[in-house]
Amino acid sequence: MHWSIFARPEILAPFFFLVGLQLRAELTHIGQIALPSFAALGGMALPALIFIVREPHHRGAWPIVAPTDLALVMASIIILGRRISPALRTFLLALAVADDLFSLLVMAAKYATAIRLSNLIATMGAVALGALLPSFSWEIPLTFVVNYFLLPIYIVASFAPLFSAPHSVWSSHLAISIAAARFIGKPIGIFCFMLIASRAPRIFGKRSISLREALAGGALAGMGLAVSLVITSFTFASAEPASQAKAGLVLAVPLSFLMAVLFSKRAAH
Repeated sequence: MHWSIFARPEILAPFFFLVGLQLRAELTHIGQIALPSFAALGGMALPALIFIVREPHHRGAWPIVAPTDLALVMASIIILGRRISPALRTFLLALAVADDLFSLLVMAAKYATAIRLSNLIATMGAVALGALLPSFSWEIPLTFVVNYFLLPIYIVASFAPLFSAPHSVWSSHLAISIAAARFIGKPIGIFCFMLIASRAPRIFGKRSISLREALAGGALAGMGLAVSLVITSFTFASAEPASQAKAGLVLAVPLSFLMAVLFSKRAAH
């Protein structure tokens, strides 16, 4: 099977459409998204800084470590169950949407000359369509299809080259840099910006989650595949660094989830 057919960014148009729908829903509660959006900026800035410091020769690839995977966050919330409070669940979903939106804006600006028209329509166009539609009655079944069929197919197709890649891909400097930037940078960046925002409640509103919960949520935000894979496809023209970047994204997922489990247990006490 030619998996590359299913690894094209255009395949994810329904996913980005759902991001637009979620964005529209979040924008109806401006006061509730100010804090998650600010925290999302911290969760993008520190990973980018860590990556640039560790990878001066690939510094232009820093957008790969920025996005949060909305589908993975939702799945993790379900798995963790009562360890994730309703307030943290709401905060995380708003943060993931803001994170993806900021990452898409960065992608559109940074890779404007590299993105084909079909890619632009499938990403930013789909988000805009979802955000502008007044209502969409098929959101629940579409979400099911995207989360359980479309995203898994796209992710497997994107990672298919790794199945035959040498072991050195997983231990490469680029892979470790991406994993470290996400695994370490995301929770600390979100935590620090939450701490800053807590000193300005008139601007960002009253904090509804504890700082320990912010660390747990920040750890979950370290998981990023879908949007990061799209950015990877625009960043690296050759197969070797692309495979190393994908390996780093894979490594960050279990590490981030285990950290979230650790902090969610502590937050529950």
